[in-house]
Amino acid sequence: MTYLFSSYSRKLITLILLLSLVPIFVISGYLYFDKVETENNNLKERLLSISGIGADNISQWIEQRKMNIQGIADNQVMITETQKLLDPDVGIDESFIARFNLEKQINTAIHGYDWLQELAISDPQTGDVIFYTGLSFPDDNLYGEQHFQDAVNRKVGISKVQPSVNTIKNEYDKYDKDVPTLLISVPISGEVGVEGILTASVNIFKINPHVKSYLAEFGSADLYLVNSNGFFISKSTFPQTLLDLNLITERPELELQILKPQSQQFTDIFRDSKMNGTAWNLDGYHNYLGNLVVGSITPVIGTEWSFIVEVDKNEAYQEIYLLQTVLLTLIAILLSVTFVSSYIFANNLVDPIKTLTKTVQDIRTGKKEATINPKLLESEDEVSVLAKTFDSTFRELQESQQQLLKTKNEQIDNLKEIDTAKAEFLTMISHEFKNPLFPIMGFSQMLQKPKFLGELNSKQLIALEKILKNAKKLDSMIINLLDIQQLELGTMKFNYVKFKVDDLMRDVCKKFESKMIERKIQLVNTTRDHIVIQSDELRIKQIFSHLIENAIVFVPKENGKIEICAQETDDTVLFYVKDNGVGISKDKHEDLFKKFYQASRGHKRVHGGVGLGISICKGIIEALGGKIWVESEPGKGASFYFSTPKTKEEGNKNENIGN
Repeated sequence: MTYLFSSYSRKLITLILLLSLVPIFVISGYLYFDKVETENNNLKERLLSISGIGADNISQWIEQRKMNIQGIADNQVMITETQKLLDPDVGIDESFIARFNLEKQINTAIHGYDWLQELAISDPQTGDVIFYTGLSFPDDNLYGEQHFQDAVNRKVGISKVQPSVNTIKNEYDKYDKDVPTLLISVPISGEVGVEGILTASVNIFKINPHVKSYLAEFGSADLYLVNSNGFFISKSTFPQTLLDLNLITERPELELQILKPQSQQFTDIFRDSKMNGTAWNLDGYHNYLGNLVVGSITPVIGTEWSFIVEVDKNEAYQEIYLLQTVLLTLIAILLSVTFVSSYIFANNLVDPIKTLTKTVQDIRTGKKEATINPKLLESEDEVSVLAKTFDSTFRELQESQQQLLKTKNEQIDNLKEIDTAKAEFLTMISHEFKNPLFPIMGFSQMLQKPKFLGELNSKQLIALEKILKNAKKLDSMIINLLDIQQLELGTMKFNYVKFKVDDLMRDVCKKFESKMIERKIQLVNTTRDHIVIQSDELRIKQIFSHLIENAIVFVPKENGKIEICAQETDDTVLFYVKDNGVGISKDKHEDLFKKFYQASRGHKRVHGGVGLGISICKGIIEALGGKIWVESEPGKGASFYFSTPKTKEEGNKNENIGN
């Protein structure tokens, strides 16, 4: 009877386990292809989102330059003095005064815009230049150019990017000819018509799409602008490579064309864009360096330019390749284990039950050699005996385990696992949150532009603005969580370079310029010293961003003021951010630098945030070898000070911080 039971059980279990392989194959295959397809779609949406945002940012930059130049032309001094210069009845003295007034007015404008190189005023009837800010009057006449004729017809005209005919400043701030430049012409309009044409030379080296940070994890990421003929009109990410390959002699702008090196044909992404406008390629194509890449391209509205984003294919698909390897390995292991287990289980389950039961009893009783009581087998079947034996043994083992868990060493080892799990969980959650944020932010920005997905009504635009605002807020929170985690684990990386502090301070002001105008807040940079230090420029800018964002929340709605400054001491540089807000009581100063702490600085002020910004500032400053503190009283504003050594040797004291 026992033999028949064992034989039947063996066959039945073998059949069941073999049939279980079928759903495992189906489910594993579905999970594999679904996950790979999801990662491919995420990569596509990310590339399209970044190229779309970059193209849109450049388009907005051009439109802002048009408005700036038109604003110069609309100034009453410009109109009045241009009329005088074109009036044949005006005498030499009055003409001299008119030129003097124009020179003063235009110099103010040029010094106010770092992208503005030279300005010229021309006769709208002949195109003759009557005023020019350059070294000498230009030889060329722009009357036949389309952008000049657009201005004659009371429109803003923009030229193609072309080498300068006249001597202007190049990207190294030296005067040179054949410098790539962009000309924008606008009408100087009086009461009776167009009095003159104002033509500005725009420094295209100042164009920045501000999307590089979105691809920071890709070392091969390349972002650049090209015109309708495929010539570069912005810098490549790899200038030294271009020089080493003799693809350029001086600069890529107007010299480098996006041709495949072997065939000298346009790259696939540019050819696809010629036919379809916005395009992408995830299959891989050879770029202008001959490298196999994936990328996307988006036309810049209002120009004949296109913005291209490219990443080395192997690097772009690194996570997908890793995912494929992991999934295939897991599936193979699962199938192997299932097959082997089914074979062993089916052939050895019934017969070895007696031996296994005996072994378990021996362990429980402490006997080295023991035999199973035949009478016990007669009263119950093997499975019942095995279940009872396992139950008894498990209870004893469970009691022993509880005793072990009470020891100090075991408690410390649980804690370690929790810390590791917490760090892995935070990294995983942050990564999973950021993946959907890229298409949310990208498509939200595209939806704001009718040219992409159609016209939205005012209510939809308001709702869309709220979506984009909160997506950016969530993205900022995720970045802050990752930063605080890296600081705690000592894994944050720092890049030490020499840089000018006054340039950094100007960049900080420029970053917050639009927000200050929107909030009607005065941002003042009182830096006077010309300081050069060796530190991490981006991390110091990050500290300023946190402190200024914090100050914006608490300054008054009217007459708000924020002051920033950098001062040199013997071996350190002292920075500060001061505001005229509600202030902070002294008993809360120390708590400000703790994680997740929020001090209410106003009874009627409502503000968000998770309370990590000041804590992140403290961690970065201390990692750089400096310190941070606050001076404030209620009703007297707040002043945050931080210092950093002027050299890397003094600052890099944390052995866990990498370069």
